[in-house]
Formats: sequence, C-alpha cells, structure tokens
Amino acid sequence: RLMLILGFVRYSCMKMNDAIERFLLYIRTERRLSTNTVIKYEGGLRQFAQFVSEKLSIGEVEEITHQDIRDWQITLSDNGAAVATVKGQLVILRTFFKFLRREGIVENDIMAKVVTPKEPKHLPVFFTEKETSKIYDSEYFNDDFEGKRDQLLLQLLYETGIRRAEVVGMKESSIDFSAKTLKVLGKRDKERI
Repeated sequence: RLMLILGFVRYSCMKMNDAIERFLLYIRTERRLSTNTVIKYEGGLRQFAQFVSEKLSIGEVEEITHQDIRDWQITLSDNGAAVATVKGQLVILRTFFKFLRREGIVENDIMAKVVTPKEPKHLPVFFTEKETSKIYDSEYFNDDFEGKRDQLLLQLLYETGIRRAEVVGMKESSIDFSAKTLKVLGKRDKERI
C-alpha cells in the first residue's frame, strides 16, 4: 500500500522529459507503432517540451494548461508552419495527454479546450479559353500512342464533365460506338450515360 502511495507521489510531479520517455516506450512496445511514427511523435513532443521549458518556464507536465497548448499553436503558426503541420502537432499532443490521463499522471483533459485549426478551402483553378483550346491542337501532343491517348483523355474530361475516378473505372464495354455514348459508374455506384 505504501508503494502505491509512493508511486502516486512519484508520478504526481513528473518532469516533461520523463513523461515523454514513458509515452514513447508505450507507443513502441504496447501500441507497436512504426518507427517513423515514433520518430515523428518524439520530434513533436521534444519541440513542445523545449517550448514550454524555455518560453513558459514549465518543467513538470502537470503544470501545462490548455492556454500553453494554444500558445504553442500560435507560435507554430507565427513561425510559418502550415495548417496541416499545426494539426499534426495537436494530434501528437492529444494522444500524449490522453495517455497521461489514462496513466493517472494528469487529471484534466486540457486538450478539450484546444480548437484545431481548419484547413483553408482552395478555390478550383480554371483554365482560360486560350489554355483550353490547346487540347484540340495536336502540336501540343506527341504523335504516338501516348500523345493521342493523353489528348483524347483531356478532351473527354473537358467535353463530358466526367470525373477522373469515372474515367479510371471505364472499360471498353462502357462505350457504345453506335449510339456514341459512354456508361460510367459515378459516386455511390450510380450509373450515368
């Protein structure tokens, strides 16, 4: 019983680096994550540990708050990290703090108050009329099978509005030469002619 109490006291003041080592051992041995994933998690956690140690003067994992996570998120963004990179770092921290809660090292879910940034939606880029007319000009394509194929595919995509996945799924039997139609299997297995 005394060992349990001492064990709890030992973990109630765990240094950040000790918590990271314990987590890395867990994901290596129990979860059996790939070496690359372990390296990625370790790199992200070491960067975070350096940030909380140097910028916020935090040494123990129990001292970290959701605001510290937000400060880390802002620092990453200010240093030019892409939204996907920030999201990846937050995934690492979520997994880490979930492990710490399960082990009884921290009590609260500090990640619950951290908002994950949304990736900006990119508008599609449209071809100009001049660019589009090039798919009808044979001089832009090689005079061999690959060149003719590429030109035909581009014309098919442009003229029919067919999706890339539909082109990939087409078979020779999808073409009705006499009726001059194509049968394609679209989203949710719906056929279109």
